[in-house]
Amino acid sequence: LANSWPALLVGISTALTVLVAFVATVPLSRALRVEHLELAWSARPVQGGAATPGATVQVEGAMRNRTGFGLGVGELRVSLSPDVIVDTPSPVRLALPAGAASLFELEARPLAAGRMVLHGASLDVKGPLGLFSTSLYFPNPISLKVFPRAVAAGRSLGRPPTGTALDRPGLHFLQRL
Repeated sequence: LANSWPALLVGISTALTVLVAFVATVPLSRALRVEHLELAWSARPVQGGAATPGATVQVEGAMRNRTGFGLGVGELRVSLSPDVIVDTPSPVRLALPAGAASLFELEARPLAAGRMVLHGASLDVKGPLGLFSTSLYFPNPISLKVFPRAVAAGRSLGRPPTGTALDRPGLHFLQRL
């Protein structure tokens, strides 16, 4: 026991370092919200015109760090509808220097006609010493209409017949009683 004081000092100093890193990371998310870390993005079909199922949609965006301190490298993850596939590997790694914007591009593919929605994105940022991380969520939805392939190509889907047979033009077969 008399010779264990060096091990005790190493253990205490390690525990204090981890505690200081944790305490420094906890208020980081609030400080980033107050200091204005911003996400701006937009989506457009790659081929131009209308978005169709299976076609690539280009999503361009920027993460602006208006704070007075650099955040190192953050990991961006996109929250999206279940009928959308993002072809870009997730997470997207962004360098976040102080007072600058980091640009990123994603490629998404809608699987069905309807409304494609990217609900927002979350950013994971490492705290001091890189031991802990904090997540920030940006609820900034993008909605894009996805048309059926026939409508996007300009073909009519046809109109279903309505009414009784006598209401439609052409020959009619009448039954005698």
